[in-house]
Amino acid sequence: MREKVSGQMTSDSLQSLIDDTVAKINLEKLKRYALQIGVLAEMIIPAYEENQIDGKLTQDLDRLHYIAGDTGRRLVGTPFDHVAELCESLIKVTSDIRAAMVCPERKDLDLLKQLARAVQGAFDITEDVADIARKISASIDQRKSIKQETN
Repeated sequence: MREKVSGQMTSDSLQSLIDDTVAKINLEKLKRYALQIGVLAEMIIPAYEENQIDGKLTQDLDRLHYIAGDTGRRLVGTPFDHVAELCESLIKVTSDIRAAMVCPERKDLDLLKQLARAVQGAFDITEDVADIARKISASIDQRKSIKQETN
């Protein structure tokens, strides 16, 4: 701000700095949400297995539904756009479990666990892993190109 007031920074530069900071905060929130999704799934599934269907379970399902929805909304314009589909599936499964409340289908509980793991795993990807994946993809594309040229 001091630079802006003193004229050393343009409005565009300041806005860019603000946008970058907001994006970083959003990304950290998403990572925390991913952890919460995993924790909630790890609490919900045993509650059903132990037949502990109570108000806490209802709250956990509602919280999971909210977090999955907010996560999906926050993913727009981040390196994790692909996770939005997982969040949509998580919302659907959570809704189905909540609707059946007392006796949800086993497949929904299994899906809940898998989706929670997938969301968490999506946020564990590092830049190095992404770079490796791009290099592998480029290598495959290059091989295909060479193969097509020889045919």
